[in-house]
Amino acid sequence: MDVTVEDISNVEKNIQIQFPADLIQDKIDKKLNDLKGQVVIKGFRPGKAPVKMLKKLFGKQVEDEIVEDLIKEELPKLLEEKDFQPVKVPEITERKFNQDQSYSLQVGVEIQPIFEPTDYLGVEVTEKTVEIDDEAVQSELKKIQEANAVLKPVEDRDELQDGDTAIIDFVAEIEGEPMPGGKSENFQLEIGSKSFVGGLEEKIIGMKIEENREVEIYFQNDHPHKLLAGKTALFKVDLKEIKLKELPELNDELAKTVGEYETLEQLREKITAGITEMEQEKIKDEQKQEVLKQILIANDIELPPSMVERYNKFLESQHQQQQQMLKSIAAAQGENSASPAPEVDEETLKETWQKKAKEQVKEFILLDRIAKKENLSVNDEEVDTHLKKIAKQTGQPIARVKSNYAEPEKIEQLRDTILREKNLDFLLESAKIIPATAPAEQA
Repeated sequence: MDVTVEDISNVEKNIQIQFPADLIQDKIDKKLNDLKGQVVIKGFRPGKAPVKMLKKLFGKQVEDEIVEDLIKEELPKLLEEKDFQPVKVPEITERKFNQDQSYSLQVGVEIQPIFEPTDYLGVEVTEKTVEIDDEAVQSELKKIQEANAVLKPVEDRDELQDGDTAIIDFVAEIEGEPMPGGKSENFQLEIGSKSFVGGLEEKIIGMKIEENREVEIYFQNDHPHKLLAGKTALFKVDLKEIKLKELPELNDELAKTVGEYETLEQLREKITAGITEMEQEKIKDEQKQEVLKQILIANDIELPPSMVERYNKFLESQHQQQQQMLKSIAAAQGENSASPAPEVDEETLKETWQKKAKEQVKEFILLDRIAKKENLSVNDEEVDTHLKKIAKQTGQPIARVKSNYAEPEKIEQLRDTILREKNLDFLLESAKIIPATAPAEQA
């Protein structure tokens, strides 16, 4: 088998393959002999039809099958031998039998660029230290107070204010008909939380206990509930009670209620340790990105156009889904929802997607090459550990998490994610950490 590779570019190759006539003929003869026992030809006993007759009847079909088999068998082996990693299905641009009965094949293939990654070991990054101020700890303690707050009736006034929790009954109707899901009794509504559609909270501020008020709420045309879209609902609200959150004191008793702590100081120490760990992870992630940024700059890589285009389309699709989701949320919140994001010029968006697509593809290819060069891989044990980590973070049973990743495609994507993190960990471990007070060496 003769093979010639024409370099169109570092990522585009034109491969010419010539299968010798004797190889083709041997395979045709074997195929025809196999057919003897499989076909019945009038006038001949099974398996006794002459090969010449079989060739006359089935020759073209056999040739086509032989060629397809050769392509399926030999092309993947050839691509592997050449270290060509196709980024899309190879395109057969020409195929023919030659006069000497050899067979010629011309294949166009787009591949990942072949290169040796450089300057990825010993990258200089600045040392960063974790500094936890008391404000961050106090903020977490405040959240614990909020989570353990109790609602107490307001006794010194009877008028609803911002920050109160209103206990209300309401019934809603549209065009004189009951609105689906538009009725509730003893409903707790925290004024200022912006948790109710259409700014109902703001419209009932100032109500007094046992007061009845009618409030109109408009649902936008793109509201996800079709029965409500473009309609105005009339809410009849009865204020039954006004309550206010009462926060527990920050003391040892509160600490005992939230975990295995004997004192408030122990709770503070636990919170401080947790914040420190989070900040350390944040710093580590920032340093990884700094290392990656420098390595990407140091390696000039030609990118396969189809990979960039695929990722570009993914970003466009992702943007459209996000916009639709934001519209649905805004419609559900009603007319008083936050103002939508300003319109962005379409050409500007396309330029942004194209730039990001190139960055992501370059990052993927570079990390893939580094992983191969450094023999980095992911084993089944590492996958299992990661699945257990997901189960712990999401609070799901490990069996359910594993079932979510049962499909080969999903588990392969998970392996890619784990390998990327393993790769970045390796690059950071090999980096040169420069003390914050010392100037970095000049290149």
